Amino acid sequence: MKSHLFEFTDYRKYLELFLSERGKKKELCEFIPCQTTFLSNVMSGTANLSLEHAIRTAEFLNLSEKESHYFMLIVQLGKAGSKNLENYYLKQIQEIQKEQNKISSKIASHETIAIQDQVTFYNSWMYVAIHILCAVTEFQTRKAIREYLHLSQKEIDPTIDFMIQNGIITETNGRLKQGSTRVHLAKGSPFLIKHHANWRMKAIQSLDFEREQDLHYTMVMSLSKKDVDQMKKIIFEAITNTDHLLKNTGDETVYSFCMDWFKI
Repeated sequence: MKSHLFEFTDYRKYLELFLSERGKKKELCEFIPCQTTFLSNVMSGTANLSLEHAIRTAEFLNLSEKESHYFMLIVQLGKAGSKNLENYYLKQIQEIQKEQNKISSKIASHETIAIQDQVTFYNSWMYVAIHILCAVTEFQTRKAIREYLHLSQKEIDPTIDFMIQNGIITETNGRLKQGSTRVHLAKGSPFLIKHHANWRMKAIQSLDFEREQDLHYTMVMSLSKKDVDQMKKIIFEAITNTDHLLKNTGDETVYSFCMDWFKI
């Protein structure tokens, strides 16, 4: 639930998510402390949390320092008595939301290869594919990778040798393993366009196989301008949830995930 906080500018709507769980309203009132009737008035919009109540609520929700700061801002926005004051807080809130919308701020940073070697690494889809395959036990040999990707030894070996030299993967007694947990390109990287293009070409190629476990979805839509940002938030949330899932999953198979949202 905490990951949703930065999507809200109305603190009541955010609290509704939390207080919908049975017994939480009573627990929060005991922690603040306040009367349940007061909290009911807050939630109905006829009263506001005081700043003292708000900081205690942030503690109860176990928010981080950054999350607590944001929560206090949206509480103060809700208490603002003039348009000028609303705009004052809203500007700060929107700046934080803008920062949160950068994927690089939501995905933990990882060790990356030297800039000069990224030219080679992102030139072909093979480098990324082999790097990920090395996490799966059954593909941790050169032969297994060649057979899985349907590529020749002449194509595979130089690619693997390059990654070993740069610490991207390791080879011990013929077994290949990842040397880096993950390789992630930050927004603005000059190699990002090539990386996107490589895997969208692979996505197009995968259409020929019509495998039941694959999923391809394309929709061109018209929508209101006010809902454009909401759609983008939904997509960012999907990316964030995917990243959280991958931190706790096993390494048994390899898939590619491409997502696009752009104006025509």
